[in-house]
Formats: sequence, structure tokens, C-alpha cells
Amino acid sequence: GEDAGTMMRTVRDTAGLRPDLVKIHLLHVLRDTPLARMYLDGGYRPLGRDEYVELASTALTLLPPDTVVCRLTGDGLKDSLLAPEWSKKKTAVIDAIDGYLYSHGLYQGCAFSPEGN
Repeated sequence: GEDAGTMMRTVRDTAGLRPDLVKIHLLHVLRDTPLARMYLDGGYRPLGRDEYVELASTALTLLPPDTVVCRLTGDGLKDSLLAPEWSKKKTAVIDAIDGYLYSHGLYQGCAFSPEGN
């Protein structure tokens, strides 16, 4: 039930803690899990690549500029990953985030507010 607004609220709350490092990770649908059943029954739709790229990029702008970002994506075990298929190409996802930031004139911390907004 989380949407982009609640995700960015979480990022702002986290940013307000001034963490040394963060990991940004998408949700994977893995075989033989309750989420897999929801996905196969049509009750869950994973983020599309473009959605994830925009969300991750926006999250980066909200983080303190001195927070180390240790991860921008992740991967499920190849033999158990049901979705999203695009997540198997981590380098392409990272390149897309970099391209999004560049094309929109954004960078980590450019929208950071110590007050947390």
C-alpha cells in the first residue's frame, strides 16, 4: 500500500537522522513466498524500471550530500526471482539513474533540508 509520497516521507525522515550511509533497494518478488502468490494472482504489481529510476533519483536528492549511498539497486537470486525482470541488469539500472539525474540537473542532496520538510 505504500505509494511514492509515503516512500519519500520515509526518505525525508531517514535524511533527518543524518545517517552515515544508506542502501536504496527495490522490492523483489521471489518464488514460493506470500508476495509471489499475490503477484501471480494479480494482487501486486512491482515497480516498472522507469518508476524505480525516478523514485531512486528523487530519494537521492533528499538525502544529505555527505551520506554515503552504498546501494542503488539489488538483485534477487536468479533462480527464484519472479519480478521485476529488469532488475537483473543492475548496471543498466544504475546508468539510468545517473542519466535521469544528469538530464534533470539533479544531484545528491540538492533538495535536502535539515528540518526534514
